[in-house]
Amino acid sequence: MDELTDQTEQRALVADFLRTTLGDTDPGIQQNLTPVLPDDATPEQFEAWMELTRSCVAG
Repeated sequence: MDELTDQTEQRALVADFLRTTLGDTDPGIQQNLTPVLPDDATPEQFEAWMELTRSCVAG
């Protein structure tokens, strides 16, 4: 899977999680709460992102 697809899927998972959690809140709030994994992420950052992704999928 290419990087763009991975990022798109990650963003979709987070957006779905925020919609489910926050309901009909201001879209700006949801945008501010959306984490962004840097291109040069450390192993710790990557693992934290994966943990968040797993919790969104399991949720």
